[in-house]
Amino acid sequence: MRNILASKIEKSFNGSSRALGRTLAFTIKPGDIVNFSGFSTVDNSFADEFIWRFFENNSAEAIDSLEMSGSTPLLSRLIQRAIERRVLNVPISSTPNPEINWKSIEFFSEFAHN
Repeated sequence: MRNILASKIEKSFNGSSRALGRTLAFTIKPGDIVNFSGFSTVDNSFADEFIWRFFENNSAEAIDSLEMSGSTPLLSRLIQRAIERRVLNVPISSTPNPEINWKSIEFFSEFAHN
């Protein structure tokens, strides 16, 4: 298990937010902790690419082993929506799907609905 500081990757990166999401997804491995403290790239493109590429290169089960910390509320919501769309195949909506029990998804434990 490694502690990956996303802001360090962000500061050394020169490209689009989507490319940054892809780079971060390729950098992390199942079981890593991704620390978003000081991370400033917060948009749908980043979150979508980050989740999709991690899922694509690993597995749905690998997402359960990934931990995140230091995220802003906005980035947490964007990642939540990316999980809904990419991993759980939930149609795009403007609000989170209330029928999904987020507390049952270990990957989402830090961002779960209260």
